[in-house]
Amino acid sequence: MQLTTDALVLKEISISDTDKLITVLTPSSGKIAVMVKGGYSLNNKYTSLSQPYTYLNLELYERNGYYWLRGGSVLEPFFGIRNDLNKLSLAAYISDIANELTGENTPSVDILRMTLNTFYALCNTDKPLQIIKGTYELRAAGFSGFMPRVEGCCYCKTTSCDFYYLDVMNGRIICDSCMKSRTNNIKIKYNPDIEYSEERSVLCPISASVAAAVNYALHALPERMFSFSLCDSEELSSFERTAEIYLLSHIEHSFASLDFYKSLK
Repeated sequence: MQLTTDALVLKEISISDTDKLITVLTPSSGKIAVMVKGGYSLNNKYTSLSQPYTYLNLELYERNGYYWLRGGSVLEPFFGIRNDLNKLSLAAYISDIANELTGENTPSVDILRMTLNTFYALCNTDKPLQIIKGTYELRAAGFSGFMPRVEGCCYCKTTSCDFYYLDVMNGRIICDSCMKSRTNNIKIKYNPDIEYSEERSVLCPISASVAAAVNYALHALPERMFSFSLCDSEELSSFERTAEIYLLSHIEHSFASLDFYKSLK
């Protein structure tokens, strides 16, 4: 069996000193594992076709239950990612999320497009990394079926409050006034250092500006999903922290790539 497809390389695993196994994300077939003979050899024609975070058109053939790389061409190398360690580590985390949320033989057009748009933003815009990371996390959560309702307070429906709480596990926001009047019925267990698999009741305090940014990031058209800004570093940090907690609380684990990205700060 032969297959020609566009694909984004998400990760690589060493098989030997010269050979590697890459995981690619395709629009029609989802994730595919591809054996690359000589993928680590400097003069091998396959080396440029098996670099992580590269968008390609690949020619594959199937043998002994595996896909093998036959040829192809680079569509977008995303060189700008490799020139900055912070961007490179963030790309690794984003790829881990995409790998986590996709399966084999499952169309993945939307998450592939979202990931490509995110890599493009990393390479070609001056958007703060907090916005790029947080937006991807929120949209990934929505893609997974955990879309929060953040248009207004879930109780009084107000959209004009200065301060809200994001009720992470219930996917809703609560205004400050309703929170104060319902404190006896709501468990407040916000902790930015939670163990995501253990803490099941989490409220993230957010300003009205951050709530609006979360709402925009979730509902903007894919090509416009990074077209917003936040005024200061405190709001940027709040947006990033809230998005991270929201996603990881629902998928119930973190990633080593995220730990490395955060260690660079």
